[in-house]
Amino acid sequence: MMNEASDESKAALARFQHDRLRDVSGFDECSLCERTMAEARGDEYALMAMCQGNDMFDSAMVCIDCMQEMAEIISDETRQSWNRFREENFPGVPADFEPMPSRPAPMIF
Repeated sequence: MMNEASDESKAALARFQHDRLRDVSGFDECSLCERTMAEARGDEYALMAMCQGNDMFDSAMVCIDCMQEMAEIISDETRQSWNRFREENFPGVPADFEPMPSRPAPMIF
């Protein structure tokens, strides 16, 4: 998806990561701020593995607040491209989906 990002977005994200990247490894702390996994708002975070071939050589956690900050700095062009990708590949909930059926399920005794 980064190939679809505008040059403006790539530069903004590179600056953000350059300015914020911390010298931490693993899943205990956000790699872009000082929040721990336990402090991540709503227990929302991303876990990433840096791999070369079949070997993982590092791991990182990014909290939801840092992900949202990155989402805010991408260009409208990139946002539209990524939204189009999501809509084409992950169409969402079917129109006839009912999470709570109107008729109760039969009881079996």
